[in-house]
Amino acid sequence: MRSELRNSAVSLLLVLLACAPAAEAPVQDPPADTPLVTTPTSPSIVDSTTPPYDWFTLDRVPSPGPVPFVVDDQALPLDPDLVDPEFDSLGHQVVTVEFVEPDRGDVWVAAMDPATGEIIPGDGRGERIGDRAASVTRSGNGPEWLYSERGPEVLYAYVMGPSPRIVRAWQDAGGWEGEFVPGSEGLLAPLGSLDPDDPEPRLVSRQEDALRAWWRFIDDPEDQLLVDADMPRSPRWVPGTHDAVFAAPDGELLQTFVLDADTGTIEQLTDEPTGVGTVYMWFSPSLGETIFFGTLLNEDLDAIRMAVFQQIDDEWQIVKTIEPPVDFPFIGSPEYFVYEGRSYIFYSTCSEPLRSLAVRYEEPGIGGACGDSRIWITGAEPDNHVHRMISAETEMTRNDPEAYVTDQGAWVYYTDAPGGGLHRCATGL
Repeated sequence: MRSELRNSAVSLLLVLLACAPAAEAPVQDPPADTPLVTTPTSPSIVDSTTPPYDWFTLDRVPSPGPVPFVVDDQALPLDPDLVDPEFDSLGHQVVTVEFVEPDRGDVWVAAMDPATGEIIPGDGRGERIGDRAASVTRSGNGPEWLYSERGPEVLYAYVMGPSPRIVRAWQDAGGWEGEFVPGSEGLLAPLGSLDPDDPEPRLVSRQEDALRAWWRFIDDPEDQLLVDADMPRSPRWVPGTHDAVFAAPDGELLQTFVLDADTGTIEQLTDEPTGVGTVYMWFSPSLGETIFFGTLLNEDLDAIRMAVFQQIDDEWQIVKTIEPPVDFPFIGSPEYFVYEGRSYIFYSTCSEPLRSLAVRYEEPGIGGACGDSRIWITGAEPDNHVHRMISAETEMTRNDPEAYVTDQGAWVYYTDAPGGGLHRCATGL
């Protein structure tokens, strides 16, 4: 009888020990080569240390653990002479430019496979849609996409003679057509609006001989000054709206402003003590409202952090900050994409400050753009905790990351130092 009671007690003790929660693992600091992501309030923590049990048998039921992310960084067969790719996720295309002479480029468009994200044909030479594109050194950017009710279009600066002009190209049943934008003499670096339903698309551009940025309706030759300040930085249209967001001087620092093109009014959004550089604004489906991110600067105007801003109580406030790892302390070429209702920022972390497009194409090799660099993605919303390096760790200058969303997930593409070709990285989404 005593033996049976002792056995019963042992069995009960084993059951109680099996049901007890496992000891929490000690919290460790992230490694030095991992960017730091913080939000004003800590995210809620779900206790996942206790496995589920089948309470009828009191046996442990295996828990499906998280699938570990595996870097998938692929070199693509795009002709390395075709540079500055820009991807169109609506029309499933990519536009590139090939500089056959220092200040004369051919513009190429190739198809994208919406299922796999592969370029068709692989070398990118699908159809030559234009020529005499201004060099990146002169214009500041290559061909860019514009969205309107006519569908995806391409804008680029055209050079013939002493004065550049802007070309607008589109595809119809007979192939690609193009025309000069009326009244665009002397303008460079066009960026088109991104509203697919817009009957009156707009563009921002700059004059070659002036440190001013201008906006206009694309069919109206009357230019309007974006802001009365020296060279507003990174003016970009907010997708699906008539607003343009940009950084411009406010006293000694750059701050974020937004233009309402319908009314012509400009509103200042930030008053950050370090200043704000590159900015992007968009509608976050998961939040149901508009947010934006901006790079935060040091005294040399280098991007050393990023901040995501959300409007709370009628005031734009920082809801997330991103700091690069100590070995790659500078941020380069940040942009965003939306996938399945959630927003993600992708960017490079660099060992040296990011230089201008002109410098990076004139000085190829490690150090020509931002030194040795890596590609990352980070969830933008406060409750979006995705945060990972998606490129390989081999030493390489990784330029101009760009996103393309496929039926099977999202990819981020980047260019190796000039002459090295195009790569793409799986995001794990």
